[in-house]
Amino acid sequence: MVKEVSVIEVYFENRRVGKLAQPPGQQCLFEYDTEWINTGFSVSPFYLPLKSGVFTARAEPFDGLFGVFNDSLPDGWGKLLIDKWLQSKGVNPAGLSVLDRLSLVGDSGMGALTYLPAQNTDSMELHQIGFYASEAEKIIHQDYSGALEELVNKAGS
Repeated sequence: MVKEVSVIEVYFENRRVGKLAQPPGQQCLFEYDTEWINTGFSVSPFYLPLKSGVFTARAEPFDGLFGVFNDSLPDGWGKLLIDKWLQSKGVNPAGLSVLDRLSLVGDSGMGALTYLPAQNTDSMELHQIGFYASEAEKIIHQDYSGALEELVNKAGS
C-alpha cells in the first residue's frame, strides 16, 4: 500500500527544485536541479544556499531532514490521522521514513512545495464542517469511523 521511497523530487509551482535522498540510517541529502540554480532561489538560505553540490541535513532537530522540507509534514493532528489510517491499512507507521511521509504529502500539503512520487489517497466528497468536527471528536476518543480516510485525504486540516 505505501511504497518505500528512496529518492523524492521537490517541486515549486510545477518547477523541479531538486532531489532529496536518505541513505539508510543517515541524514537526508539534497541537491538543487541545475535549471533551478540558474533561475530559482534558495529555499533555505542558511542551510541550502543556491549553489551546486550535495547538502547534508543535520541529525537534529528534524530527524535528519532539512527544516524547510519538515515544514511540509503534517502537524501533530495530521500525523495522528495518517498514523491511524496507516494502521487501519495494516501498515506500521513507525517503519516509514521522512521521505515516505513526504510522498504521502505529495501535492496535498499546506505549503508551496510538492513532492513526487506522491502516494495520495483518492479524492472524496466534501462534507460540511460539522461532519468533520464530529468525526475528529470520534478519533480523539478512539472511535474510528469510516471518515478516517477522508480526513487523511483532506491533509488533516
